[in-house]
Amino acid sequence: MSIRSKTRHEGYLLIDNSAGPGVPDSIIPDKYAHVRGLGQGKQEVAGYTCPHCHDVIIVNPFRKRERNWCKVCDHYICDRPACNMGCKPLNDVFDQLREDIVQADQSAVDPTARIIIP
Repeated sequence: MSIRSKTRHEGYLLIDNSAGPGVPDSIIPDKYAHVRGLGQGKQEVAGYTCPHCHDVIIVNPFRKRERNWCKVCDHYICDRPACNMGCKPLNDVFDQLREDIVQADQSAVDPTARIIIP
């Protein structure tokens, strides 16, 4: 049995602004201070997608508090309270919605109807 790392779901964001001036730090809000300097030059940062809401999170390497982890779907999740209340991945919601639409379409079709092509 192999030990699975929590970082296995991480991806990365590559910003290549080496051919332009980049994003000035003065327009980046204070709550995103950890990404200052990202718009200049070429940089790569870790990130992940919250499975509950599909928000893309850029990992703050200076964060002191622990990240939220869903034990049910075995993923890091974002800091939104709604995502931390229970495991309801957005893909499951989409699958259920598709299933409901198909069921509604099938029940709306008259089985005795015939298509006549002239």
